[in-house]
Amino acid sequence: AAREVAAVLLRGDQLADGQTQAARRVLHVAEALGCLRKRRQRRIWGGRAGCAWYGLPRPLMEKTDQPMLLLMPDALFEDDAEIEREVLGGATDILVHRELVAHRIADGDWRRADALIVYYGVPIDGALIERLDSCRILVRAGVGYDHIDIGACGARGIPVCNIPTYGTASVAQHAFALILELTINAKLHSDAARAGEWSASKD
Repeated sequence: AAREVAAVLLRGDQLADGQTQAARRVLHVAEALGCLRKRRQRRIWGGRAGCAWYGLPRPLMEKTDQPMLLLMPDALFEDDAEIEREVLGGATDILVHRELVAHRIADGDWRRADALIVYYGVPIDGALIERLDSCRILVRAGVGYDHIDIGACGARGIPVCNIPTYGTASVAQHAFALILELTINAKLHSDAARAGEWSASKD
């Protein structure tokens, strides 16, 4: 199932409603892998993810039999990247950490990583970016990237991507929920019914 979702995402098709957390994780992997593949083909990524280019991109990666190293410093899932490993197969080594500060991750891991998929736990500041000797792409697994120094990434030729459609359905759903609350006071009436006020009302 994960491979099927990945194929849909790599084609740029729209996910069905009710997309799961698993599907979103496949999306992050697909975006990172897609960016790297297109870089190797000397094309700039222009897919469903936003991909901001700051400064000149780094030289293309040399062809090698060594697997790509994907580092996830602040993963929010509990397993050992099972979905990511299924999608990427044996072509990629994945290092999963669940940290909030960068220094708890070995310096060698940062320096060897070909790609990063980050959430929001570890700030990606200029000092850390200076240690990304091998990194060719940085993907934010979500929308906001205010904790990433995109200027420093640009100076080192590392493109930064985010997932602008990550919460589109959830935002729309929340907006309509607030509209309904403001127009019919759904929570007020629900609380009143739970408190027994509804059955005690004379009318």
